[in-house]
Amino acid sequence: MRKVIITLAAMAAIVFAGAQTYKADAATWSANGKLKAAAENMTSIQKVACAGYGGRCPIGTRWYCGPAGRCSCVRC
Repeated sequence: MRKVIITLAAMAAIVFAGAQTYKADAATWSANGKLKAAAENMTSIQKVACAGYGGRCPIGTRWYCGPAGRCSCVRC
């Protein structure tokens, strides 16, 4: 019986906390063409690496060795 009471109390606390934090926010756009411009500029493809993960350099950079033999990470 004690497990049932603890379970019901935990469920009530979760439901109460969820009801307090629920809030639907929708973006509102004005009618002067901002939505069309945003839709045209939107892409789901993002450049994350030059030619894949190299291990030496962070994402967005690549390993480059100059003519003097010095190597370092440079931006793509």
